[in-house]
Amino acid sequence: MATKLLPWLLVVIIPGGALGFWTIEACATSITLLEAVDLAFERNAQYRLSLWEHELALEEQRLKEQELTIHFSSTPLNVRNGKIQPDNATMVLAMSLGDHTTLTTTLSGESEGLDLDFGGDLDIQFKYDLFTPPKQAGPQPEANSMLAMENELVLQVATTFTNLIKELNRAAYEELRLAYLKEAHEAAVVTDNSMQTSSLKQQLYESEKRLANYQMTARQHNQQLNNLLNTDVYVDFKPVISNKAYRLEYGQDQLIDLALAASSRRNQAEAAVKDAETQLEAAKRAFGWNINTTAKLQWDFDWSHSPSWSIGLTASKTLYPPSLQAEKDALRLAQAQLQLAEVEYNIRSQVSQLLDKLAISESQYRDLEENLITEEAELETKRRLYGVGLTTELKLQEHQVELARLQMELSNNRYDHFLSLLQLFDLCGFELAVVIQELVE
Repeated sequence: MATKLLPWLLVVIIPGGALGFWTIEACATSITLLEAVDLAFERNAQYRLSLWEHELALEEQRLKEQELTIHFSSTPLNVRNGKIQPDNATMVLAMSLGDHTTLTTTLSGESEGLDLDFGGDLDIQFKYDLFTPPKQAGPQPEANSMLAMENELVLQVATTFTNLIKELNRAAYEELRLAYLKEAHEAAVVTDNSMQTSSLKQQLYESEKRLANYQMTARQHNQQLNNLLNTDVYVDFKPVISNKAYRLEYGQDQLIDLALAASSRRNQAEAAVKDAETQLEAAKRAFGWNINTTAKLQWDFDWSHSPSWSIGLTASKTLYPPSLQAEKDALRLAQAQLQLAEVEYNIRSQVSQLLDKLAISESQYRDLEENLITEEAELETKRRLYGVGLTTELKLQEHQVELARLQMELSNNRYDHFLSLLQLFDLCGFELAVVIQELVE
C-alpha cells in the first residue's frame, strides 16, 4: 500500500541539496522563475506605466537643463470696458551664462487690424549674495533611478513564485500524510482499538482542514502570480525552480558600505546635513547681515536708444541678536545629523538582520540534511525488515511520510534562504534581474 502513495508526488532534486515536490496536475502550466521575471517586465501593467512616467520625467528634466529656454504667451482676444484690445504675443528666450549671470531676450508684438507693432529688448543680469549660499537643486531623475522599481518587481515575482511552491509542497505532503492516517485509522478499526481510533479520527479531521487551507492559499498565490504577469486568462501555474549552489562572498562591513551608498534615504539625509553645514557657516560669516549685489546691462531693440545699465549693492540686517539665527542654523544642523545617524543605523541593522537570517537558515539546513540522511537510512532498514516480514506496511508508510516532511522542510528552507539573499542584494543596490540569474537555473 505504501508504494501506491509515492506516484502522487513529483520530486525535483535541486542542485545545492534542496528538494521540491507538489501534486501533479495535468492541466497546470510549467513556468520557471526566470521566465516569470521576464514576463513580468514585459507585461506587468504597473511597471509599464512607471516606466512610461520615468521616461517622461527624464525628457522633462532634459528640456529644463538645456542652455536655452523659450517661453511663449499670446492673448488673441482681450476685451476691456467693452472695447476690444489689440492682439499681443510675447516670447522670452533665457540662457544661463554662469551661476550668477543670465542673458534674457524678450520679443513682443501687438497688432490691431493691419497695423503691427513689434519690439523687444535684450539684457544681461548678474546677481550675487555675499553670504547666503545658493540653494542646492533637489534630486533629479537619473537613468538608474528605475533600479528600485525593477528590483521591487523582481522581489514581488520571486516572493509570490516561491510562496506558491511552498504551499504546493505543504499540500502535497498533507495529502501523503492524510492517506497514511486513513490507513492507520482503518487498521485501528480492524483491531478494535477505540482510543487509537478516536485519536486518529481527530488527526484526520485536522489534516483535511490543513490540506484545504494549503490548497486555498496556493490558489491565492497563483492568482497573485497571474496578476503580476498580467495574464489574459487565468493560468494554473506549476512553478519550477532550481537553486544554484551559491556562497556569499561579501563581508558584513562591505555589505553595509554598499547598502549605505545605495540608499536614497541616506543620500538625501547626507545632502541635508551638508546644506545645513553650509547655511551655518554662512550665518557665522554674515553676522546677521544680508548683502547682495546686482548688475544689469540692457539694450532696447529700438537702436536709436542708448543701452542702459545699473549696479546695485543692498545691505540689510534684522535688529535682533545675530546669535539667534546662528543658533537656529545650529539646531537645524543637529537635527539633520541626527536624522542621518538614524537612517544609517537602520540600514546597518537591516544588513545585520538579513545576515543573521541567512546564518540561521544555513544552520537549519545542515540539521535538516543530517536528519534527512538518518531518516533515509531508517527507511531503508524498515524496507529490509518489511521484505522479510519483521515489520508492518503501516510502519514502512510512517517512515515514508516522515521522509517527505523532511524533504518539504529542506526545500522550503532553501526558498527562504533564496529570498533573504535577494532582499540583501536589493538593499545593497544590486540589479536583481542580473543577480537572480546567478542564483537559479
